[in-house]
Amino acid sequence: MAARNTVQQAAIREALRDAGRPLAPAEILDAARSSAPRLGLATVYRGIQRLLEGRQISRVQVPGLPDRYQWTDIAHRHYFLCRHCQRLFDLKSCPGGIERLAPRGFQAEDHDLLIRGLCPDCREAN
Repeated sequence: MAARNTVQQAAIREALRDAGRPLAPAEILDAARSSAPRLGLATVYRGIQRLLEGRQISRVQVPGLPDRYQWTDIAHRHYFLCRHCQRLFDLKSCPGGIERLAPRGFQAEDHDLLIRGLCPDCREAN
């Protein structure tokens, strides 16, 4: 099914492209409303589904939190999660060499890295 190119869909795409970090559906809604003030959360979820099906965005799963979504431009990413505001931020690089942490005789094939702490906004407020 081809995605309709509506003002709402364009606002959702723009919000995700411009965010520079993975967004929860409510964050997408907030960001997209500047271009589409009458946008609703149900439309955001439909837009997310269309963009996932078209492989334009990817799902970021963090245990215990709602899924986040980000524009698909890099396959291998790591994240920083603010424990106060629960916003998720991209880390700019991979530490590499993770395979050396696997137990002797094991073969590491993939890894995820999530660092938790306070973002600059929350650190300043606390």
